[in-house]
Amino acid sequence: MDINRWKNLSEREQYGAIAAEVARAMEWENKDRENFKAALEQGIKLVDLTLDDPRHKGKFLMFFRLKEELGKFYVGAENGVAKLYAAL
Repeated sequence: MDINRWKNLSEREQYGAIAAEVARAMEWENKDRENFKAALEQGIKLVDLTLDDPRHKGKFLMFFRLKEELGKFYVGAENGVAKLYAAL
């Protein structure tokens, strides 16, 4: 997804898209490592797009923290992505 299309989504749609990728990662976590990591990568990309959207000014710390958490699951430092999904 490109930044212009992303900016045309409502904030709620953006959050939903990120949550959907985390849910997809949760689905694949114990089944297929490649699909699990692909969902996390997409989630990270969507967080990056969100950070480029000026509507989220003042929420950058929250999104940087979310990106950091997604990265921990990506590298295998954390397990149980369901707890991240629950926090969303």
